[in-house]
Amino acid sequence: MKTWVPRKKQIIPIQPTSNINKDHPVPEIVTKWLAKLHLLYGVPFEYLVPDVRMLPMDSIKFFHVDENWMNNLIDGALSVGRINQHDLQHDQGMQNALHRESGKEMRNIRKRLLKQAETNEAAPEVRAGFILRSEIVEGWPGLEVKAYAMDDEKNMLTLLRMERLAKDVMICIFDGEFKRVELRQPAEAMHFGLDIEKGQFSKSLRSTGVSRPLGTILDVELDAIPFRTADRRTVNIEKLVEDMKTKLGKVGELGDYFTSAEFAVVMVESAQEGVFHNEY
Repeated sequence: MKTWVPRKKQIIPIQPTSNINKDHPVPEIVTKWLAKLHLLYGVPFEYLVPDVRMLPMDSIKFFHVDENWMNNLIDGALSVGRINQHDLQHDQGMQNALHRESGKEMRNIRKRLLKQAETNEAAPEVRAGFILRSEIVEGWPGLEVKAYAMDDEKNMLTLLRMERLAKDVMICIFDGEFKRVELRQPAEAMHFGLDIEKGQFSKSLRSTGVSRPLGTILDVELDAIPFRTADRRTVNIEKLVEDMKTKLGKVGELGDYFTSAEFAVVMVESAQEGVFHNEY
């Protein structure tokens, strides 16, 4: 009768963490995926705004990215394939390299979309941003966003992410905390326009250069805009010009002639801009 003798437990040595990064570089596909996660790509909107009442219409909410929260998010993402102690040891050895490489890649995501030269700069130490809910997200195509570390036009921060999450919701993330944010239409957005309030159209008039500097906004307006159709989609230009001449004549701004040039001066609307000051 044979006596059963237990085998000696085999110990599989774990690779030293100092050699993991050198022998197993971070795959590019992993680096790019984690970089997007650093900028909250793929994070459910309900995690960012748990209650819709926190983001009412025509509001802007500033935030900064909590690195402790982000580290846990990254660790949770990497734990999907983690089964045993060896996997944990491997992840711990790769942790610094993962954060370093994905942090660098953060700066290149937007540059790649805009076909700009990529950079090898280190990851930003601080990230901050805002979520905007407003009709301008949909109504201002080509919206330009700039943020500054100080409350002036110096120390402009790099925009790392700018994306429309819904037709009236946009998120922006920058490589630092900001004190001033500018939202503006592109310069080529100069156009003819009317004012509208509570469904009623009006037009503030400008000086034609007769008694005031050309283009000066006057304290007078057309409170009723003539339209050709009942749906108010086609303006009656001939009647509009006559109404303008009447109003301008009353304030001494009607010269010897009123041509298409004077009409353009009165009707033109420059690109709009909104400036927000962050106090946190």
